[in-house]
Amino acid sequence: MAGGAINAAGYDGAVSNEIRHAEDRNVHLVLDNYEDLNFTLYLDDPMAPFVKPLTSVIKLWRSIYSDEGTLVYQDPADTPCFSGFVAFTGKRGANNQMGVRAFSPLWRLKTRFHVNNHYLATNLDTNAPYTESELIWKFIDLLQNAFPVNNRSYMGMEKGNFQWANDPVMGPYFQAKGANGWSNIFDTILSRAESPELIPRYHHSGGSPIQMYLDTDQARGANKTGSVSFNFHTGTNDNLDDLTEDIEIQPNDFANYVWAVGQGGPNSGKLALALNVNDDEFGYDTVKVYQQYAEFNDIQLYNDTLRDLALGELKKNRRPQPSYGVAISPAITGPFYGMHYVCGDAISLNANKGALQVTNAAVRIFECTLSMSHNNVETSNPLIGPDVKEHIIPS
Repeated sequence: MAGGAINAAGYDGAVSNEIRHAEDRNVHLVLDNYEDLNFTLYLDDPMAPFVKPLTSVIKLWRSIYSDEGTLVYQDPADTPCFSGFVAFTGKRGANNQMGVRAFSPLWRLKTRFHVNNHYLATNLDTNAPYTESELIWKFIDLLQNAFPVNNRSYMGMEKGNFQWANDPVMGPYFQAKGANGWSNIFDTILSRAESPELIPRYHHSGGSPIQMYLDTDQARGANKTGSVSFNFHTGTNDNLDDLTEDIEIQPNDFANYVWAVGQGGPNSGKLALALNVNDDEFGYDTVKVYQQYAEFNDIQLYNDTLRDLALGELKKNRRPQPSYGVAISPAITGPFYGMHYVCGDAISLNANKGALQVTNAAVRIFECTLSMSHNNVETSNPLIGPDVKEHIIPS
């Protein structure tokens, strides 16, 4: 994946490594998951034959211009908005088109498992027990170096900056032979109520195989509730074309009675209880009992860690959480993704339309899909909701 840029002549004869005539362009940016880029090429596009699964890397840079044509925002040359390898091409003869989908390097973790057992206790770089961020990177490092000849197992990721001073300790940890790389990180570590968040920092440097640096912090993004506001139908500074609100009660997503169970199951004695003692509108005296059973097989003792995990799960799930879908109007002067907000940021939300009432709600941006029209008008559709981990927005 360290090859140089692919150059091809465009329809106008100019030779470059840019895909200049893509249609149906959109990039999906998401918190603590892999991100993806989608577009369509015509089959006779000179670049189309060169875009191939697993061997092609696609990078995206964004620029924003004012109505007067002045450049107001541009991704740095060495930090694209997205970098990923092609994992899907779909050619449709009658339509004369080829659909392309590229995934960020994190997606590759789904295709890797550990070929050896590892007992991970003390990080030799720090002489202290592994924190969660350090353990995440150790998993990736082991997978990237499992087949070192010709970098056969390299996934395009490098260690970035771990910025959370109170990164939770997770060592000692036993990582079993055959364990899936994605499951270790996303289903085990990042599923905890108290865990760092991943911050992909995409990279470009000539023919370098590095696609991404992986940073972590207590939270991705920043608190911008005082400076960025999404407004729908309020009559003042409205910048949304649409707003949707969904509240759905799902098992384990709402609970007022929580068991955190350590290694050995509930009969082992390693069990911590947390319940909604506030007895508010979602307490079990009001809405009856909704239970959550959360297993933490790496916890070998009944200790403060297990109690903290139980309290963290209750804090996260003790209220049914609304999710909001947003369509930001493209016919205004912002807010623009990258310039005013990014995935993970906390912003203020307002709405005033009948039963859809929201007043200065502090919410986080968990996903954002950026779509570019044929005439280069970008629309932004964030998915937002409460900051259940309270990492950016304190209780």
